[in-house]
Amino acid sequence: NDPMNPPVAMPKKKQSNVPPWKRNKKPQKKASLTQGDNNNVPPWKRKGSTRKVEVASNGGGGDVGPMDNFEVQSSPRKEVVGKDADDPGPDPEILSGPRPTFGGFRDKSEAKTFAGDRGGDAEDAELLAELRALSMKSASNDRFAGGDDDEEMRTLPTSQPKPKRKPITQKTTAAAGRNSGELPPWKQKGTTKKVGTSQPTITKAPILAAQGLKRIELPPPTSSQPVGPVDDIVVSEENLSEYVDSKNWKLRKASYDVLNDVMASKTRGETAANNIHGQDIHQNLDSLLPTMLKDSNASALDSALRLAFGYLDFCEGGCNPEQVTALATSIVTGPALAATRPSSAKLTDCTLMKMMEVSRGEPSSIHTVVELLLTHGITSRKPKVVMKSVAMILEAAKTFGAATLPLSKVSSSAPKMLSHVNGTVRDNGIQILAEICRAVGSKDALSNVIEAMKSAQVAELDQHLSKQPDALPPSVGLRYVEESSSTNALDDLQAGSEADAAQRLAARKAVNLFEALRGSEYKEKMKQVKWSEKVAALDILLKCGGEKPYKLAQPSSSANYVPLISELKKLFKHTHFAVKSKTIAAINMICEGVGEKLFAHLKPMLSILLNLCKDKKVTKASQNGLDVLFGNIIGFSHLIDKEDGLPPFLNEKKEKSTIVRQISLSFLLRCIERCDSAGPRGYLDEELASNVANLCVDKTKDSDSGVRKEAIAALKGLLNYGDEGIQAVAMDSVGKLERDNPRAYKSLMSSHSQSSGSNRANASPPRRAESRPPTSSRQRTTPEKIPATAASTTSRNKATPKRRSNLPSSFNNSA
Repeated sequence: NDPMNPPVAMPKKKQSNVPPWKRNKKPQKKASLTQGDNNNVPPWKRKGSTRKVEVASNGGGGDVGPMDNFEVQSSPRKEVVGKDADDPGPDPEILSGPRPTFGGFRDKSEAKTFAGDRGGDAEDAELLAELRALSMKSASNDRFAGGDDDEEMRTLPTSQPKPKRKPITQKTTAAAGRNSGELPPWKQKGTTKKVGTSQPTITKAPILAAQGLKRIELPPPTSSQPVGPVDDIVVSEENLSEYVDSKNWKLRKASYDVLNDVMASKTRGETAANNIHGQDIHQNLDSLLPTMLKDSNASALDSALRLAFGYLDFCEGGCNPEQVTALATSIVTGPALAATRPSSAKLTDCTLMKMMEVSRGEPSSIHTVVELLLTHGITSRKPKVVMKSVAMILEAAKTFGAATLPLSKVSSSAPKMLSHVNGTVRDNGIQILAEICRAVGSKDALSNVIEAMKSAQVAELDQHLSKQPDALPPSVGLRYVEESSSTNALDDLQAGSEADAAQRLAARKAVNLFEALRGSEYKEKMKQVKWSEKVAALDILLKCGGEKPYKLAQPSSSANYVPLISELKKLFKHTHFAVKSKTIAAINMICEGVGEKLFAHLKPMLSILLNLCKDKKVTKASQNGLDVLFGNIIGFSHLIDKEDGLPPFLNEKKEKSTIVRQISLSFLLRCIERCDSAGPRGYLDEELASNVANLCVDKTKDSDSGVRKEAIAALKGLLNYGDEGIQAVAMDSVGKLERDNPRAYKSLMSSHSQSSGSNRANASPPRRAESRPPTSSRQRTTPEKIPATAASTTSRNKATPKRRSNLPSSFNNSA
């Protein structure tokens, strides 16, 4: 468009000078091809051809190849017209040369122009026969059939279409099984997988059934063949020692199974009486079995538990206390008690129950197992172990009877079970207490445990007892121990509780009260005028004293109790009853924790507490203080002192309050009932008993009927005391009433005759404090000849405060 530069026509370039890839392409004209030209094009390049498959009949016999009866014919292509003259077309040399066939091979019918030594057909009949033999196993076993000279191989081979098979669905099979009344294999119960004969299996010895126990239902052994090789190693009785502690669990399990087979063969037809030596089974079986029960593999552990069950039932080591302790420790502290495998759990239960059943000697096996469950089981961090331990204790109580259990250990561990976070553990703990109450015949023996329980738990306990007031007979008795009665169970429970309490107290460290008070606010709060601050200060003092029963450091230069006692005595002048009650509790702590070394400073507390009994708001606290004071600080010799003892408070002329006189005599009765367990100064001899009896006889003349009633009750306590010498002395004093007070004498003699008859029926020796020295010349009878009365036992139980229960009257009557 520039007028100054008009366009100039450029000459055209010749096509010969342009590279071929830049030349202009001319439109190709369609040209017709003859049949001969179409044959020169390879079949896969021919366009527009349709294949026709014709099946030629083969009249000859023999094998027919897959391509012998097929011939591919191509339809002629359309001719292309208007072919460009510049197109040179196919090379005439190529057209004149031999035509290639399928696969790039030449036709065999053409003449061969090669004249060398290596010319000719590459045919080998032997090789072809071998290839055909190898191909018979494959899916295309007929691919080598047919001759190599077939003309049809020139054309493109096609595969023969396979006829479609009707699929057999799973529904048809399942429907047929339902119609025939048979279940499919995967739904049939009890079916086991078939194991080939080439794979070795290890047999399991059958578990031995315990007497009276439920039969253990385990799956049957997979095979009855003998023990086969494990990792090309055959475990037998000869080489057992080499593989019993192997690191390969399969070898360990095979060793345990061999021992089970030996055990079964040795005990076949024998009675379970623990009369077989462990060395008869294996030379080191006694020492190896505790280690086997700690096996970490579940399958090997099952075999070890089976072996332990038979060992406990037949071998002597099952009754050896040391061996039982080792076996129970391995089960309780090892993986057996925490096993989640059902077979392992069943075997563990049965082994522990068998261990309890064959109890012989002291300590008893059932005590050993239950104590281990209480020590390691209910304190475990695994909830499953805690639940299993409590369930085993409950099952042992039902199977062997609660009287056979270590009742003192179970009752002392009851608070842990009742306060556990798991509800099942709490429920089982309540059921265990119910079994103990049924075995003992009363709830009084568990009063300390029941007082600490929640009201809902107490109601549940009473509900269990109302449904079943009497204990059921044990389903399985101990093999070598006679059945225990309720009286023996009660005595064992009381004795065991006292022994456990004394053992725990001796193991505790004494508390230095003054060192504990140094970092507290005791002094600051005690200086306050407000009564609540003083009560808070006394609470701090009680908290620093530690747990009950108290154990404080003895008086020394670093522990001076005199200023503290003087400060506490001044608080009795306070007007508020809460301050007085807390002060009495603090004095009780010092009396119980220190003892008789503070006699000179705490003896005046007798008169102080008796005077405080006049106040109804602190009467109960004062009576508790009197009970703690007796035995720890004062004894009977101080009670009968005419100046500082009870006589001034029993004198009707000096003490006008009938409440104080009644409380003094009731306190004297409690001292008679609990003198054996009150403390080191709670002893009672014949001389002291005579003075106490004379004091009570004089008070039968009191003008108040309530005082006379308490005096007669104190005399009954002396007459029913578990010492014949003291009973004789009391009888001499009571004889004075035959003339002065015949009515009281008749009442006392009737009660004494009834109690003496019951004593002869069931006599049990009373327990004495070891520090009580005899002060009478009369020789006491031996403990075997000392009869104990049921009334004395009942009266001793009255000393401890009881919790009111809604237990039905039928239970009390049955007890």
